[in-house]
Amino acid sequence: MNIRSIIFTVFASTILLALPALSASLGPISEETQPAICNPGSLVTEVKCTGKYCDNLKIKCGGPAGEFHARRATNAVWTSLKSEESGGMNVCPTDHYIAGFACNGRYCDNLSLYCVKLRGVTRTSFPCADKGPISEENGGRLKFTEETLGLKFGAISMHCTGRYCDNKKFKVCPLRAD
Repeated sequence: MNIRSIIFTVFASTILLALPALSASLGPISEETQPAICNPGSLVTEVKCTGKYCDNLKIKCGGPAGEFHARRATNAVWTSLKSEESGGMNVCPTDHYIAGFACNGRYCDNLSLYCVKLRGVTRTSFPCADKGPISEENGGRLKFTEETLGLKFGAISMHCTGRYCDNKKFKVCPLRAD
């Protein structure tokens, strides 16, 4: 390898490291691992369950639409840990969307949502909808963002039922850039 190749490789690597990731796969998230949080300006776009009682969560992150990638979170909060024993409902604050997860307890029984508010992104007038439930028994994969009639979606809540919070349902809302 000559000096030009080395300089180009270093230069290209530096540029690539400076660019924000537009999508990423993170996890698995479990009681044995650290929380997983999407890059700033990204939301959770897909969740995959594996392991007994949906113990391991893998997430994909991205912008709910290409124009949202440049948006930055103006406020981020963790919700309290919830499980089916406490009703299983975990909701992000108003105008916040799911951008990460953390859990503890046996089989990832207690879950917390990392919720972000993106500057210039709001819900449309179309109604929110429930997606799921998912669990390892039914394939365990759920996409939050789909282009349907040109709409982009962000998840605002998770409701879990079943032993160890095994079945997870998400509420997703259509979004728009202001």
